[in-house]
Amino acid sequence: MRALTYARIGYYMCQAKHPKYKDAFSSALRAIASIESAPPLMVNALLEVGTLLSGINPQSASRVFESAHEAISEMPQPLKDDFLQRLVKKLVQVNLIEKAFEYSLELENEVKRNDSLILVLNSYVNEGNLRNAHRVVEYIQNEPWRSLALFSILKEHLKRGELGTALGLLSQFRSDYWLGEAVKSVAVYLKKSDNLDSAVYEKVFQFMASLSSDVSNDVLKSFLVGLAVQGEIKFVSESLKRIPPREQWMK
Repeated sequence: MRALTYARIGYYMCQAKHPKYKDAFSSALRAIASIESAPPLMVNALLEVGTLLSGINPQSASRVFESAHEAISEMPQPLKDDFLQRLVKKLVQVNLIEKAFEYSLELENEVKRNDSLILVLNSYVNEGNLRNAHRVVEYIQNEPWRSLALFSILKEHLKRGELGTALGLLSQFRSDYWLGEAVKSVAVYLKKSDNLDSAVYEKVFQFMASLSSDVSNDVLKSFLVGLAVQGEIKFVSESLKRIPPREQWMK
């Protein structure tokens, strides 16, 4: 409590442009040093102090978070993963995304690791950094996280008008649910793009029909349902005639 109180005082002193705010943060860190015999309490304090410090002195905040990471590394499992995930969340919160990515890879628990990587990936997507988002998705091999990650990236490509790139991602989906959501997003994009016509729909239809047989029917179904919802009844009805009767899952 003493450490957090000093840190909050330092934060508000800085907001008020008081020159001695650094002294308050120094007192906070000294208070934390006095609780080294209780690692969980110490790490919690470091995380909170680092968060308050991040908007004032990012370099100092980064050092505080590194101290937290060092302490977490000495913890036994499953406590280590619990606190490592908390650290990742704090780093994302203060926009230290690259460090958050690095520490996410250290998580041993599959669920926590994938949840953390999704958090990092979404942060990159939100800031428009698709290059790094694509880099993160390579470390997500489990479902449904991988398909969820691809869906987030696909939506951003559609937002940019990069239809070809978005379509190229469809074959990488392994989750039927997220594949369906992705295809519906493509259908909505096509309808909202006023400069597109049935020729473009046809091109997309052919692309989806060319996917592996394991997914093509579900993909086509989601695509046509999405277009039907958007009011493209004529194109949908004509497309259904080209699907073999045994594959006509829409009545």
